[in-house]
Amino acid sequence: VVIHGRVHPVDLIVDEVGSVVVNNVHLGAGASAARYGAGWKARLGAVGVGRLNLGRIGYPIGAAQAALSPPTVRLRVEIDGQVVNDLDRPVLMLAVGNGTTVGGGTALTPEADARDGKVDVMVSRAVGPLARVGYAAQLLVGRHQERDDVLYLRGREVSVAGEEFWLSADGEISGPERKRTWHLEPGAYSMVLPD
Repeated sequence: VVIHGRVHPVDLIVDEVGSVVVNNVHLGAGASAARYGAGWKARLGAVGVGRLNLGRIGYPIGAAQAALSPPTVRLRVEIDGQVVNDLDRPVLMLAVGNGTTVGGGTALTPEADARDGKVDVMVSRAVGPLARVGYAAQLLVGRHQERDDVLYLRGREVSVAGEEFWLSADGEISGPERKRTWHLEPGAYSMVLPD
């Protein structure tokens, strides 16, 4: 890439308080798993020596903990001013993606392209027990966006408001929040990328 790549403009996601998201921001079940995992990582990191410690298993434990009792949240979701989910439809997970994968390579917004001037928005309404299992299975193979209980849309501005939620923005946990808005800054910086 360094030798043969070319400089390309790349988009950024920015929220209403000026925080920047390079890759992906998500809330609901995924943010809860990350939140639980961070706690386990901190506790287990003391078991062992240096890099050889149990902290690495914190996130899988957090994911299992969130999977046993995944949170749902009632949210009003707007994309470019149009309501795509209202408070009467509980949400398992919502993601605003500039990049395709999060964490260890999970394709949360698999069709995202950080150079196309749009963010990808994934809203999972898989709140029943069987629906959550099906959603998780298809998420593992990057096909969850094909489900009937998942909205996969694109836009330039995304607003969410409703019940309290935690969020994970590029792996940084924050919250609780009750509303948040993200907008796209097209071509905000440049990177050397393959053609």
